[in-house]
Amino acid sequence: MTDRVAELERRQAQLEAELADLRQQLHSRRGRRRRAAAGRSAPTHTAPDDTANPDSANPDTANPGSARTRRVAEGAVPDGRRQRITERRQRLAARRAERHSEHQARRAARLARRRQRRGVRWRSTREVWGLPLWEIACGPDAQLGESHGHAQAILAVGDRADGVVAIGGIARGGLAIGGLSFGVCSVGGLAGGLLAALGGVALAPFVLGGVAIGGAAMGGVAVGIRAHGPAPVGVHVSYPEPRQRAGRGARAAPAERVPPD
Repeated sequence: MTDRVAELERRQAQLEAELADLRQQLHSRRGRRRRAAAGRSAPTHTAPDDTANPDSANPDTANPGSARTRRVAEGAVPDGRRQRITERRQRLAARRAERHSEHQARRAARLARRRQRRGVRWRSTREVWGLPLWEIACGPDAQLGESHGHAQAILAVGDRADGVVAIGGIARGGLAIGGLSFGVCSVGGLAGGLLAALGGVALAPFVLGGVAIGGAAMGGVAVGIRAHGPAPVGVHVSYPEPRQRAGRGARAAPAERVPPD
């Protein structure tokens, strides 16, 4: 659509330049006619001064029988083309405005549906120690005025989960599993545990992860009292044993024979 509008604008500019040229030629031809009429009425005839008329060098202007001059003389100035281009531009502008309004209406409808969309809110009727047995809370809820779900139960699943077993984006509890997890035992991208932790970045007494920090740590970067990994830091460190791979043509060493008693 943008390319079409640009093409129409370029065409309009060309037509305007052509129209200006035709008007200039018409004006020069009228001037020559007036001078010719004045010369015929005068008793003596004088030759026209080419220096006073700069348009005499133009072949279309100098030749009164040229096609362009005839079109100007007959009144065939392309005003109809200009009008059609203007109408096309107006139609394009109207279509663009209509499409923009339709896009805005669809966007407003999507936002309204998104606001009316209700998240998941499921909860068990049974309670243990004052907490429901299980609860699932995911997504926003406009009726409750919640932008995200918060589950609190023995088994909690949600955007935020607190419970004995918690699973969610942010999880806290005895066994916490989530992107950001804290608990007695935790598993997640960023995990912190009172006893053990497993994750990308983990912090606990017994820890396993990419970056492991704790009492007994194992991972890519292990920091602890006992650290095991490629880059351990601690009081007692150990490295993984390198694997010994035999070549294609190499033969394994024969096993030692134990003499019989």
